[in-house]
Amino acid sequence: MARLNWVKSHMLAAAVASAATFAGSFALADDVSQERLLNADKEAGNWLHHHKNYSATRFSSLTDINKDNVKNLKVAWTMHLGGVEGGGIWSHGGLEGTPIVENGFMYVTDGWGSVYKIDAHGGKGVMVWKMDPKTDHDWAGAVACCGVDNRGVALWNNLVISHTLDGRLVATNKETGQVAWQRQVADPDKGEVITGAPLIVKDMAISGVGGAEYGIRGWVAATDLKTQKEVWRTHTIPVSYTHLDVYKRQRSTSSRILPMIAFAAAETIEPGPATVMTSGGVRSVSVSRIAIALRPGVPMSRV
Repeated sequence: MARLNWVKSHMLAAAVASAATFAGSFALADDVSQERLLNADKEAGNWLHHHKNYSATRFSSLTDINKDNVKNLKVAWTMHLGGVEGGGIWSHGGLEGTPIVENGFMYVTDGWGSVYKIDAHGGKGVMVWKMDPKTDHDWAGAVACCGVDNRGVALWNNLVISHTLDGRLVATNKETGQVAWQRQVADPDKGEVITGAPLIVKDMAISGVGGAEYGIRGWVAATDLKTQKEVWRTHTIPVSYTHLDVYKRQRSTSSRILPMIAFAAAETIEPGPATVMTSGGVRSVSVSRIAIALRPGVPMSRV
């Protein structure tokens, strides 16, 4: 994925057609329940999931902007967010998060995991609050394999759920911007970082780790948002080659049961043609890409 121009990433631009207005029905309730998340497509004017809905269609049913007037799109407002300063081995951070929109309020992130709530009513953007998780730039930036990035937040009840580059899961009060709680999910000392947006399923936040370029053992984990405790953790690569057949059987079994979570994984397996720098020096790896399906409440057995 091509990185956004870091100069342009200083600003968040909202582009609208001259005749466009917010459309669709906004939910009256402020809390984001599992029912609302399941029926996200019914809230046409909202964007409650990172990918719009659980099917990840990324399709909006709004019709004010269409193929006839798209040529009239122009910048309505811009806002300086910051969050693109460098750290560690990286000269700058990115702005790659998908905005989450609920009832005219927009929730966006910067590469270091800061969360911004923006009031988009009235055709202009007004900052409501900013949550800065105080990520250590030099420490986290030094272990991040692929840049200082964050792909966005998720909404659950009255909380904004987000990740930080140094591997924390953070819950922020949607109204006040105050951190309600946070927990360490990944271990940056091993080269583990988190850049992906969390996925909310059945009152759980699903987190996926990054860092395959440094030879980590990838995983997907679920945190119970009510108790703030880990429910399960499933590794996406076996401990050794002797476990590969076990993984094949488990994958084929889980894939036949609904509901389930499907995701792609890229892992490093020695030896291989690619050369990467790690804390232990230079080594060669090869990258393997797979797809895995899990039932949220019954993950694959740990191996």
